[in-house]
Amino acid sequence: TVSDLEAKAKQSKGKVRTDLDANLKEIHADRGAFAADYKSLETATASTWDEAKVRLDKEWTHLKTLVDKA
Repeated sequence: TVSDLEAKAKQSKGKVRTDLDANLKEIHADRGAFAADYKSLETATASTWDEAKVRLDKEWTHLKTLVDKA
């Protein structure tokens, strides 16, 4: 999880910490974008629902990949 990665980053030094910090920065940014898009589903219309779902599926997959590779 992200909290595990944050704890690991705090305990790491050098390049490992630098890499984890960079990954966490990207994860937090992408998670924020995903949360905003997810919230936008509340106002999605029938005509925009499919597009919104595809976009969120892609964002979720990308976010999961970032966490898994970190």
